[in-house]
Amino acid sequence: MALLLILLGFGLEALKIRSKGFLQFNKGWFATKVLIVNKPLEINLWVRNLGEMPVTNVYDYFEVRLVRPGPEPDADRQIHSEMFKNALHKFEQDISSGIKGKSIGAGHGEWLTLRISDSLTQDEYTGIMQGSIRIYIYAWARWRDAENDLDFCNWMQAPAVPEDIEHPIWHLCVE
Repeated sequence: MALLLILLGFGLEALKIRSKGFLQFNKGWFATKVLIVNKPLEINLWVRNLGEMPVTNVYDYFEVRLVRPGPEPDADRQIHSEMFKNALHKFEQDISSGIKGKSIGAGHGEWLTLRISDSLTQDEYTGIMQGSIRIYIYAWARWRDAENDLDFCNWMQAPAVPEDIEHPIWHLCVE
């Protein structure tokens, strides 16, 4: 009986199913803690494999924008759509150029720093602080065995504390 329980124990352990790998947007953080006029404005974006298995053949795309969205109710949707089209265009270029997708292990990710503005103008600074200019961030990824692409778009709410961007409040772009 003890041998049967031991064998069953090994059998059950061997039957445990590990979740396949999947990428999610993990975090966006600014390179500086405050907005400074006439200085570069940069943000780091990070996607991470939150599954238990590696993801392979990964193609990804990141984009940031400063946008004065205007009064149109579907401005977020339009910006999201444009960035999604840019991601698909880059993916098609990579494939046709023979670029191979990368692998990302379980728990690991990929991040990069993107420049939002080479030199933040007074007008851009004022617009961000008043909410009339939004910072949009976008991350897209496709990988082998994925049921869906990662398609992530957010915009930053005007900072509550002047110049403070260390703790931004992000909103999902309207789908």
